[in-house]
Amino acid sequence: MSSPGADSAGYTLVDTEAALVSFLDSLTNLSTDPPALYLDLEGDNLCKDGTLTIISVLVHPLNHVYIIDIQSLGNSAFHTPTRNGTTFKSVLEDYHTTKVFFDVRNDSNALFFLFGITLAGIEDIQLMENASRVDYGRGGPFRAYVAGLGKCIERDAGLSPCEVTKWKGLKSKMASRFDATRFGQGVHVFAARPLDVEALQYCADDVRVLPRLRETYVARLNVAWKDMVEQETAKRVQLSQMVSYVPKGQHKARGPW
Repeated sequence: MSSPGADSAGYTLVDTEAALVSFLDSLTNLSTDPPALYLDLEGDNLCKDGTLTIISVLVHPLNHVYIIDIQSLGNSAFHTPTRNGTTFKSVLEDYHTTKVFFDVRNDSNALFFLFGITLAGIEDIQLMENASRVDYGRGGPFRAYVAGLGKCIERDAGLSPCEVTKWKGLKSKMASRFDATRFGQGVHVFAARPLDVEALQYCADDVRVLPRLRETYVARLNVAWKDMVEQETAKRVQLSQMVSYVPKGQHKARGPW
């Protein structure tokens, strides 16, 4: 799928330490405003009680997605250093390197409890969308609930009808594959190796549109709301690292304001 207003971002599967070092080397001298890194995680029941098998990283200035095979690399995915000592862990925990997620909560929970990663320097597009909403005279609690990624992409990513149809088609196919492996029936889609093209495409598609969503929502926010989003994002990360964090439930659909 093409990113709106840009050539389609290619992707690379990172499943060796050499490929990981090459990915990390590509992160040098990247812009911080706007952010360069957009991330999405995949797994079976993604949280501390499940698995984390894939991390997709869009390096926006390079227009390229790196699909990091956590299942194959294990802890080395986070601890393999470059010549200058940079690791994926150090990037994820660096407050000065902004990483953009859509709903960081379960991603952070899985990273913290499964791999000891304490995220820092995070932006959350889901919170930006909620904060950027306009009343339009409707009244009532119009920020009461957060929106899902699908709704945001359909409404605000600037995709053509053809692109939306293509994106939804792949989502539907993958949903059927997820359902087929529920309750331990067969190997989960993201646990099967080698990863097939459909799974890789799915991993890459969502992060490709995140920059456009962020651009749309940030443009609507004044300084006060930007500060509130930053504070709430930090709170989300902090709460996700608590043992008492509950990764599923209706409470997650409620807006913070």
